[in-house]
Amino acid sequence: MKLIRIPAAGWSVPLAGAATCGAISWRAALLALGIITTCGALGLFTEWQRRKTFAELLKSAPDGTVIVQQDGPGGQVMAVTWGGSSKSAVLPPEDRS
Repeated sequence: MKLIRIPAAGWSVPLAGAATCGAISWRAALLALGIITTCGALGLFTEWQRRKTFAELLKSAPDGTVIVQQDGPGGQVMAVTWGGSSKSAVLPPEDRS
C-alpha cells in the first residue's frame, strides 16, 4: 500500500484505494479527507481575507503610502509603495545604516 501524494490527484485517490482494499476503514478515510478539505478551505479563506484587507487599506491610502509585510521575525520582507511618490525607501531594520 502506497500513501504518497500524487501531484495531479492529491490525497483522495490513495485514501479511497486504501479504504477499498481494507487497509483502513471508510470512517478513517473520510475523517482524513475531511481534515485535508477543512485545512484547504481555511487556507483559501485566510488568503481571501488578507487580500480583501489589503484592498480596503489601499482604497483610502494617500500617495506615498508604504505598506510593509514581514513573514514573522527574521522572515522575508515585502514593501509596497502606493502612488507616484516614492519619497521613502523602506529597508528591514538590519539593513539600515
